[in-house]
Amino acid sequence: MSELTQVGFDYAALPVDAALTARAAAERIKLRLKRTVEDIIEIGRELTAVKEELPHGQFLPWIAAEFEMTKDTAQNFMSVFDRFGKNGNFPFLNLKPSILYALSAPSTPDAVIDRAIEKAESGEKVTVADVRGWKAL
Repeated sequence: MSELTQVGFDYAALPVDAALTARAAAERIKLRLKRTVEDIIEIGRELTAVKEELPHGQFLPWIAAEFEMTKDTAQNFMSVFDRFGKNGNFPFLNLKPSILYALSAPSTPDAVIDRAIEKAESGEKVTVADVRGWKAL
């Protein structure tokens, strides 16, 4: 016997007022998450452009002074931009930043990214554990 899985939240199980409030909040939050991903890409683009312009050895002091940002954090932003933001067609607007960072890591093969795109486009949830598991195959 196959097991059924719930794809979305069951709002029918809630009182009407609570369901309306929760649905409206979910839509607003999804919009903000999409903007977060767009912002990550734009931050990565900006960091990449500045890193290319600064003299050698000045980038890390600049990000530390301006943003209290570590090298790893800056690299995460730049990797997302490098891997996904350059072509302007970004398929991951509904993914959490931690998943984007895992997918954009240099050690992530294209096959893993393709699998994540396929899963995300079909409406399925992609997790960091999925990415790690696919990379281990």
